[in-house]
Amino acid sequence: MKIQEIAHKAQLLQYVNQQTKLNTHDQSAVNSEPKVQTQVGDRVDLSPSFRMIKKIEEVALAAPDTRADKVAALKKKVESGTYQVNSDELAGKMLKESIFELSR
Repeated sequence: MKIQEIAHKAQLLQYVNQQTKLNTHDQSAVNSEPKVQTQVGDRVDLSPSFRMIKKIEEVALAAPDTRADKVAALKKKVESGTYQVNSDELAGKMLKESIFELSR
């Protein structure tokens, strides 16, 4: 692109800007009513996955705590000394969890 073309485009852009300002000024002179300015606030766009996570969180927080009754029952058994730990079941769950962690 030649320097002359750049200078010509700059002049053309300046002319368009001036005309736009003049047109805006002329229209505001014709419309003597005061304009009410509204302020545009910030805008945030959330991804669909974030919206889904927030929805899941809202549902989880709104759900009743169904484990409170189990905790109370276990606490009562422990305090009375009748709670029995199934060691085979506990060992199996520990092994499954460790295998799961290793496979990650």
